[in-house]
Amino acid sequence: MRRKRKMCLVLLLFVVFIIYYVIDTIMTKESSFSEGNILIKHKTVLGKHVKRQGPGINILSSQSDTEKCQFESVDPFLPDVVNFVVQKAPTLRCDGHFLPEITVLKNNFLKVDRNKLRDSIGTGRANFSHCRYRSITGVPGHESKIAFSTWSEPFISSIFLDDNTEAIQVNCFKESTENNIVSKAYYSLIPKLTHLDKLYKVRLNKRRLKFKPKETLSIIAVGIDGLSRHQFMRTMPRTYKYLTEALGSFDFTMQAQHADNTFSNFLPLLTGNLRSEVQEWWSPSEPEDAFDFIFDDFEKAGFRTMYSEDHPFRGLYGEKKYFVKPLTTFRNRHVHIAMLSEKGYRTPNSTCLGCRSITEFQLDYMLKFLNTFNDKPLFAFLFSDAITHDDSGSAGMIDKHLVDFYKSLLRKRHLDNSVVMFFSDHGARWGNVRQSPNGKLDARNPFLFLRFPPWFLQKYPGVAENLEVNTRVLTSPFDTHQMLLDLLYFKSEAHAHIPRSNKGLSLLKRIPQRTCSELYIPEHECFCKKWIEIPIDSSSLLAIELANVLLHEINSRSNKDLCEEYILSDIVSVHVLNGYGVYLKGEQYQSHIVHYLVRIAALQGKALFEGIVHHDPEDSQHTVDPEIERLNLYKMEVICLTPGLQQFCYCKGNTESKA
Repeated sequence: MRRKRKMCLVLLLFVVFIIYYVIDTIMTKESSFSEGNILIKHKTVLGKHVKRQGPGINILSSQSDTEKCQFESVDPFLPDVVNFVVQKAPTLRCDGHFLPEITVLKNNFLKVDRNKLRDSIGTGRANFSHCRYRSITGVPGHESKIAFSTWSEPFISSIFLDDNTEAIQVNCFKESTENNIVSKAYYSLIPKLTHLDKLYKVRLNKRRLKFKPKETLSIIAVGIDGLSRHQFMRTMPRTYKYLTEALGSFDFTMQAQHADNTFSNFLPLLTGNLRSEVQEWWSPSEPEDAFDFIFDDFEKAGFRTMYSEDHPFRGLYGEKKYFVKPLTTFRNRHVHIAMLSEKGYRTPNSTCLGCRSITEFQLDYMLKFLNTFNDKPLFAFLFSDAITHDDSGSAGMIDKHLVDFYKSLLRKRHLDNSVVMFFSDHGARWGNVRQSPNGKLDARNPFLFLRFPPWFLQKYPGVAENLEVNTRVLTSPFDTHQMLLDLLYFKSEAHAHIPRSNKGLSLLKRIPQRTCSELYIPEHECFCKKWIEIPIDSSSLLAIELANVLLHEINSRSNKDLCEEYILSDIVSVHVLNGYGVYLKGEQYQSHIVHYLVRIAALQGKALFEGIVHHDPEDSQHTVDPEIERLNLYKMEVICLTPGLQQFCYCKGNTESKA
């Protein structure tokens, strides 16, 4: 009997094994059918050139995009990166750059500072005679044009400025002639605009009665251009420590970006839209007033709004973009246009404005705004481009400026009822850090820090818990946009204002694990670990073929009338991207396509490019991903073209950096 049972058990196990084998064989054939062409046609080609790897790597496998974001933990202080960065850089100083500045602005009085006069010029009549000022305003109907008033009466001690003065230029002279200028300065002021007080009051009442928000918090936002989270930690350790330790800010470690330029990341943040969406009905030659900027929401709710960039023709104003009407009620763009037109006043690297650093000038403007309306709800937005646009490593020069600024906000109690937002638009686009082994993460992981009043977090512990959890999940500017709307109409932990965009979730709510495609983050901007880079011999025929495909695409995007044709100088590296084929906005990449990451150097300007080349082995066709990155800085070599068209150009007749 036992023997019979044993035989039955063996027979049963055998039948189960046969069934499992048949099912597994069928599924394997079905799942690998679409990859069969590669295995037969292309794997033999790859096998010759793929550098030796460990066992178990399938260069043709693909990972599902339904999995959560796999964020690669990287030490930001690895030697091969830190060696490129000047840590604890000297604080930016601009003394002696231009003519001395002997005037000061106190409240609405412009005064001659006798101590500065004595120390820099001398007090005798032969050294100083008088000063004059003139106002700077915008031209109605076009925000990129400015107008000057007539010069004021001369003054030797002080002069009163009208309450509605926005910006001024001050010249001081020696003896009695107007030709001998001994001092020059520009100032941004905050006009009182008392005629708008009743309007702001009634808008606040409307918001209170219609939406019944439980809290009213101001927003103080400061942004820095092209600085990744890791680069911020490396170059600005004092600011990082003060934000996280002294102020208790939330550090959103997995903040993503939608593109590698300011404008394309500002749109999700400030409008809740992608650039591709607005370009369906707008072009850069048309005014941006049609955008649904979040400043409008705050203005209509009774908040005073301020917007300031330290370069008047970048960011929202780059590539000749413009507004017909002011973006916000308070701004200082006009004075920046005036200073830029003053020969020698702004240093070539844009770090100094006369005898003041550009960062101090900007932070002082924001502080004036906060001081003027310290008891009113407001939304202040400041963006710094000048220091880090060309070199993210320069951020260390303003580390002390930022720490002192946040300390002053705390000391003056501006943080009692305000949310602090410190952020960057995107990571490093070029430079040694971008070219380092961890350069892709530095290029795609901007930073975001949020600080809330302690009383708010204590009153709403669920929000505090959500914020803490959200620092460790994939987030994007869309989520920040939704958070700002949530704060504007804040009711409770469980209820949010009806969102204007369905692309993001408020950071005040618990955010689930998401993928890049769910957040409309393009594949080339996604830092989630979804593929393995397998190096290929850069001297192989395959690498040469791929490099020339990429070079041809770069030249096809150039202006042939104005730009030279790039010549291949070096194949820096070629990698197979194992597992790159993922779902993107619901559309699946063909699984038989092989994807290569190619980095090349061109002869002209020593230009360094990186792009993804897709190979279809069925028809031997190559296509290049739309996003090709220029990894090193380009300046004078592309001066023949306007911004936005320069990435793929080396102007004809240029001799700079040509090997």
